[in-house]
Amino acid sequence: MKPKLFIGSSKENEPVLRQIEKRLNPYFDCVPWTDEVFRLNQNFLSDLLRQTRIVDYSLVIFSCDDEAIIRDKREFVPRDNLLFEHGLFLSRLGPDHAFVVCEHNVKLPSDLYGITLPYYEVTNENGNKLITEDSLRNTITELCKMSSKPIHGYADSLAIGMAKNYFDNYISVIADAMASRSPFSVKIGLRRVRLSKFVILDPCNPRTSDIKKIAVDFYKKHNLIECKIRTSIRDYSVFVDKRECIVYDMPTILNSIPYIVDWYFNECEVQVKSADCEIAKKKEFNVFFKTLKRLIDADVNCRKHIEIHGVE
Repeated sequence: MKPKLFIGSSKENEPVLRQIEKRLNPYFDCVPWTDEVFRLNQNFLSDLLRQTRIVDYSLVIFSCDDEAIIRDKREFVPRDNLLFEHGLFLSRLGPDHAFVVCEHNVKLPSDLYGITLPYYEVTNENGNKLITEDSLRNTITELCKMSSKPIHGYADSLAIGMAKNYFDNYISVIADAMASRSPFSVKIGLRRVRLSKFVILDPCNPRTSDIKKIAVDFYKKHNLIECKIRTSIRDYSVFVDKRECIVYDMPTILNSIPYIVDWYFNECEVQVKSADCEIAKKKEFNVFFKTLKRLIDADVNCRKHIEIHGVE
């Protein structure tokens, strides 16, 4: 799933927005302000708050839209609502996820001094301002670096905390048990089965919020057998493919995410379309497994014994 990017600009600068959007589409799921962000009969601020809760990044284009006299000097300044929008996204997403691009010669607020920002040159074509090709190429190169930065959780540390809890209290314990005994085996019926690895199942694009049901259906479909793994802490129930000697687990802790996301939107009193709510839930699932992957990669025993596989 590509990270979601809100793009803001002035109405007059929409041609520049479209240029940038076209170049960024391969890397981001772009949400320009012109594409039904602001809904009929809804409050503009409410719609903006809704976007801060469903996007991963924001990009606001500061162009020379207005003139102002600042300390007896005539300056070109960005539209004032764009300054507000950037501040709103900056406070919600943080400086690593809220960005601006600036037209050359635009006067910026002093709070942005000292920050390295991408600037672009413009040319006029048929009465429209467009970014010159060299400026566009350099701007896109800088912006595409954003897509490699970690995406944070929706309700702050919701999915990150859940992944850490699942890892500390289950996955790392199992990995340590597998590393301490070689060969590692479990008893199935009257025989013992050597286990080659432990696979965590990622329910990519789940059709239902009931992760437990998805897990049970997977276990039944693949004829997995429930058995016990003994560790230094306690015994854990796991599901084993005795033919391939692999342990499988789908984190049912993910069942909490849909409930918490729904509660969070209601608590913030922000009206959200059901499709946006589903995007937020999928985003949390994505953050959960990205966090889990980093934790596994940082642990010697987990790297050796634990894998994450996506299932549709």
